Amino acid sequence: MCVKGASLVQTKVLDRIDSDQLKVFVVWTPRFNGDNRNKAIASMEIVPDKRATHFWDRTSSISAYYGAVLKLPERAPFAWDVYFVFDDQAEWKEDPPRPDHWMHQLGGVLGRDHPRFFDGDKFRGHVLETLKDRGKERPSETTAIFGADFRALTNAETKRFGLTTREGQIVESIVANGRADAAGIRKGDAILKLDENAISSTDALLDFLRVTKPGHKVRVKLKRAGSLKTEEVHVELGRRGPTAETARESRFTWDYAGLAQLDQALASAKKHQKLVLVGLSGAET
Repeated sequence: MCVKGASLVQTKVLDRIDSDQLKVFVVWTPRFNGDNRNKAIASMEIVPDKRATHFWDRTSSISAYYGAVLKLPERAPFAWDVYFVFDDQAEWKEDPPRPDHWMHQLGGVLGRDHPRFFDGDKFRGHVLETLKDRGKERPSETTAIFGADFRALTNAETKRFGLTTREGQIVESIVANGRADAAGIRKGDAILKLDENAISSTDALLDFLRVTKPGHKVRVKLKRAGSLKTEEVHVELGRRGPTAETARESRFTWDYAGLAQLDQALASAKKHQKLVLVGLSGAET
């Protein structure tokens, strides 16, 4: 089961589409050691959309069927972390219906440069096109932007930078003349910390941007791609308007980015007699 992929579909697609005509079917299938029905039930909260119905495919039969339909490589024939769009004429008969459109996050199988690698804007557009006049797009909230895209380190990069497997994110691309570019951050640099928050995943980095205001000058600890030297730079976060992809701000207000602020969060909760809601994301189990 890939919970990260399910979370992206919720935040980038379902949260942004207003339509009671949209039906969502989530099929959880075991792909990792320890995946089971109980974990599938627990994972349902990652896609809390009221339009969603969840299923547990214990034998991976649906995954295998769609792997054949999509003609996935024999070395990885199962369609998991794949997202389909069907029109309102689709019927589940002896065989599952064929999708009108599909995208995936099978980077290790089909590659991240594959034309159908998941893009939230494009996938949401296909859903809205299928709904026609029966659905509309919801604007998202303003959020801070860094001016770069990130990815996990490869094993070779982890070794080269002298990091552990739970440290850092690689700068995959830089927005020309953007905030990160202006601060001197370059493609291939390894981002280790934002202010006091250790960055161990893309989710951790996005969580930081989600709770940080545009205009904040964030202290960035990084290792340079060329010299491997550890440095600190400051990036003044920009502002992204109503086309931004953000988490469910309409449901929750996230005030802290991670465990670095846990003491502060607990002190505030005690003072105001509130509970602390801790969200853990990015664990593909």
